Amino acid sequence: MHSDETGSHSGSTISRKDADLDRAADDIHLLFQSYNDLVKQNSHKETTITDLTKQLQRSQEQEREAQHSIQQLHDMRDRLQSMLSKRCDLEDENKLLQSALGEKEKALEDERQKYETQLEEAQKKLEMVEGEHADEIGKLQSQAETQSESDHRRKQRGQTA
Repeated sequence: MHSDETGSHSGSTISRKDADLDRAADDIHLLFQSYNDLVKQNSHKETTITDLTKQLQRSQEQEREAQHSIQQLHDMRDRLQSMLSKRCDLEDENKLLQSALGEKEKALEDERQKYETQLEEAQKKLEMVEGEHADEIGKLQSQAETQSESDHRRKQRGQTA
């Protein structure tokens, strides 16, 4: 019986060992399955990280391009503001010059009218003086003729006497 006990005892030991081995095999299988799942998850995460890194790099490049475009627009705005400021300055200067020109033209017209009036007065005086001179010349010629006639008569009298 001892051998039966041992055999039955030994049979239960084997079955426990078999059960322990089965459990160990199941645990190892679960570990490998977990390991494979973790490897797949890790691989998926690495792929995701790679994709996100590429997306980040594209976004950074787009941001650099956008910043460059923004800078170009700021530069263009600054140039346009400068041009507009210069134009406003030129328009202001033009208004001042037009105003000064208008004043000079008015002053010139006033002077022209003043000189025309003076010229007309001078012409009238000249005509009057010329008329007086003509009268005086006429009187002098008349006196000279009278004197000449008188001298001629005297001579004739003196020659006849």
